[in-house]
Amino acid sequence: MTRNEPTHRRRRLGEVLRELRLRAGLSQQEAADRLNHDHRKISRIEKGQKPDYHGMRAMLDTYGVPLMSPPSGSGGSPLSVRDRGVAVWRKSSRSNTGGNGNCVEVALVGGSARVRDSKNPAGPTVALPDWQAFLAAAKRGRFEA
Repeated sequence: MTRNEPTHRRRRLGEVLRELRLRAGLSQQEAADRLNHDHRKISRIEKGQKPDYHGMRAMLDTYGVPLMSPPSGSGGSPLSVRDRGVAVWRKSSRSNTGGNGNCVEVALVGGSARVRDSKNPAGPTVALPDWQAFLAAAKRGRFEA
């Protein structure tokens, strides 16, 4: 890996910031306008460029994410993605087989999973409280027509 290549953690942070921006209903250009940045800077951060501390706080504030103190004695981060229920969506590996455009995305949040149409990220989601049980049933053909 080269020095300028984003690390896994930076890419993950970029994915989370992108999801927060989308949840806030903002395009990259709209977020950039509110933050007084060029839209390319938002794109670079979402692809893994490390934002500075004040820039990160401004992004989170713009996206409507409250910053809280970690529980005393926890040693944890003030903003824990898992604790705040932030979903990072991943396209299903089985999506778009046959080229028919049927794509779903899955996000694990806490102990449950959410599923949405990848063409409509702001649309409704289906919550699945037991993801592993759902996968096992799907592998057994339980949902076949």
